[in-house]
Amino acid sequence: MQLFEHTGGCHDGIGKSSINLNQGAESTISYLIARLSLEGYYIQS
Repeated sequence: MQLFEHTGGCHDGIGKSSINLNQGAESTISYLIARLSLEGYYIQS
């Protein structure tokens, strides 16, 4: 299952057999911060 979409959105969560199709701002921002952290671009102040 893929949470991140090519549209730039990120689904809210993973259920037992499916994903939650909601795409809230918090999920998208959390995904982007995690991705930037993994790529070494995010510096926490």
